[in-house]
Amino acid sequence: MTLRSLRSRLQVLAFAAVAIALVVTALLLSALFERHINRRVTGELDAHLSRIAGKLVVNAAGEIEMNAELTDPRFETVFSGLYWQVVNEKTGKLLRSKSLWDDDLALPADLPAIGQIHTHELAGPIGQPLLVRERRILLGDGGAAIPVRIAVAIDVADVHALQADFTWDIMVVLALLGALLFVALWLQVRLGLGPLDRIRAGVAAIREGRSTQLPPDLPQEIAPLAEEIDFLIAEQHREIERAGNRAGDLAHGLKTPLTILAGDVRRLREKGETVIAADIEAVSQIMRRHVERQLALARRRHGAGGQMRTQIAPAVERLVNTFARLPDKQHLRFEIEVDPGAAAAMNPDDFNDVMGNLLENATRHARAAIRVETRDADEGTLLVVGDDGPGVAPPQMHRMLLRGVRLDEKSEGTGLGLAIAGDILEAYEVALCARPSPLGGLEIGFPLPALQQRRTAGSR
Repeated sequence: MTLRSLRSRLQVLAFAAVAIALVVTALLLSALFERHINRRVTGELDAHLSRIAGKLVVNAAGEIEMNAELTDPRFETVFSGLYWQVVNEKTGKLLRSKSLWDDDLALPADLPAIGQIHTHELAGPIGQPLLVRERRILLGDGGAAIPVRIAVAIDVADVHALQADFTWDIMVVLALLGALLFVALWLQVRLGLGPLDRIRAGVAAIREGRSTQLPPDLPQEIAPLAEEIDFLIAEQHREIERAGNRAGDLAHGLKTPLTILAGDVRRLREKGETVIAADIEAVSQIMRRHVERQLALARRRHGAGGQMRTQIAPAVERLVNTFARLPDKQHLRFEIEVDPGAAAAMNPDDFNDVMGNLLENATRHARAAIRVETRDADEGTLLVVGDDGPGVAPPQMHRMLLRGVRLDEKSEGTGLGLAIAGDILEAYEVALCARPSPLGGLEIGFPLPALQQRRTAGSR
């Protein structure tokens, strides 16, 4: 599985590295402790061998005996786990510690050289595993010297218990250390990637119009990236400004010709040339709508700028009041049922353009009533404009939203109003929708863009 989160990748890698390091440390410490304790045990057994060898003598009868007892009390306790044994190789007689009771150590047949020490693992008097250190010496002088095998054994179960206790203690300590390291690594990753969260919040603030640049005082590793982003944002703003200026120049350049055409239309009507006047007026309307369309397209290409929040209710009321005062619209009844708290993540100018086109379309076809309302839907809050006009057949509803399409060729209009509204909404990743209106005609609306709907692709 691929982890798409950089924070998760770093945490998983760090936790895995710490876990492996802790396991390896536990194994190494356990091995070192085992090596250390084996050295200690072996050293203790060799010391006992030396003490026993120093206390062996040959008596007047030629037999081997000890001239003093060993001081370790374990040799005096039956089956204590510490044993010694001396074998006279000439006679086969044994000397042994009281801890062996009436048993003996079954030494292997291989004989070490004189002075050498061999190590064996044997079964003890009650079947317990023993570690045995054996040494051969010559007791006496000259040809009468007696070869003697001295063996000291210890129960390794105690050694294994020590090793197990140490391993358990090490595991507990390393587990606590691992927990502390995991917390420290989690904090390190979280704090280390904190500047990226600041950049993400800064980009969101820029997108929502609350800021124009990323936050300052970023770490030097990512400061160059932030500077480049700020430069690109500044360039985009300058390009938007230049595009707006060009669009304003275009609109200003067409204003005078359109005004002249309007005067020509008025004079033609005064002379009774109503057909020609109507044709010229239709052409001038087409020109005006194309200018509006190009302005909308410029906004879409360069992004919606400015304050990215519009309160719906007051904006709708202002637009409805404007349309209601038009001389040819005063017979219409406007109903507003908009949630007072509804808001859209839109530039107010863009919202006014969209709603203006929807209201203009509704007033052109309504007989007596127009209703503007918000309602809840699966895609969010819908803002719809409905009328009581003739309506549109369901198969034609999708087609009417296409650019330049006019279902009623006899009515006024260019067929560009809804296309312009669609172009503007496309920048906000929403689209127009059409359906029959409860008033009997048609209603057209769109989901209000919310901030969470305007996140960039791939954000989490």
